[in-house]
Amino acid sequence: MTKAQQKIIQLLREIKSICDENGLEFFLMGSYALRGFRSGAFESESPTLEIGMLYKNILKLKKIIEEKDQSNRCMESLYSNSKLRANIFRYVDCDSLYWRLNNPLKIKENGIAVSIIPIYSQNVEERFSVSKYIYYYWIKRKFRKGWFLKKLPKRIGRKYESFLRLLMLSSLEKLEKHATLSDKLYYRKNSNLKKVVLPQDIYSETQTVLFEEVECKIPLNCDLYFNATLGPEWKTKIYNSKEINKSTIIDAEYSYVEYRKALKRSNVSGNIGKDVRELNKTRTPLRRYNNFIKSQWEIVKKCFEDIN
Repeated sequence: MTKAQQKIIQLLREIKSICDENGLEFFLMGSYALRGFRSGAFESESPTLEIGMLYKNILKLKKIIEEKDQSNRCMESLYSNSKLRANIFRYVDCDSLYWRLNNPLKIKENGIAVSIIPIYSQNVEERFSVSKYIYYYWIKRKFRKGWFLKKLPKRIGRKYESFLRLLMLSSLEKLEKHATLSDKLYYRKNSNLKKVVLPQDIYSETQTVLFEEVECKIPLNCDLYFNATLGPEWKTKIYNSKEINKSTIIDAEYSYVEYRKALKRSNVSGNIGKDVRELNKTRTPLRRYNNFIKSQWEIVKKCFEDIN
């Protein structure tokens, strides 16, 4: 395991401890369920991990984490980040760095994290309710703005979107509070919010696997689950170094905030974010500047270590 992956496993252990103490269930999701089933390891150097929970249980987990009020941990979601482009939750190690320069999901907490994917119930959505239609309206508008929003001034448009987000979150809480694992379930992909329908009663029987020596649950009927989530070619899937996005800067030992504070005290410039913004203005693909940005980061890192 890399140092970044060790951080991920530490976060996973913390989530498991909270879930075990409070009777909450979580499951390895998608390719990570496959890796847990097949080898019990990451199978690559990618410092990411996805688990799934019923939406109502994620809210309970979020509340417990926030009550702990740890300075080096936080839960990022649409509740705390209005610009997040997916309804996911991220349990973040704030003392580390995982920074995607192109940032398609508009993440604000740039630390190494475990992503928690909400599992939704189709049963509760089959009933007619205003809450259901508010949620689906938000899904529709998240990736496509109508003519009305485009004509509004930016300031008013942002307020409207903020109001809609809060209304959606409130509606979703009401919808999902009666969900159970025996319902017809689905989740949504981060990239495009596309619905992935899970097989009926897939979590009625589960098995325990060791993922990097942490006990996690996956469905007992693996064939059915992997066919639904990964496709029929799941048996031949291979995970390697290509999983790591070339536009990502990773540091398991220090966070960007720590670098910036130390460098500022010593009058050393280390504003990599400014470089990224300037390069974005040129409208040239960011991948052309990956090496430049990463070399700048190494300069900042060396200065920080010299200061210490």
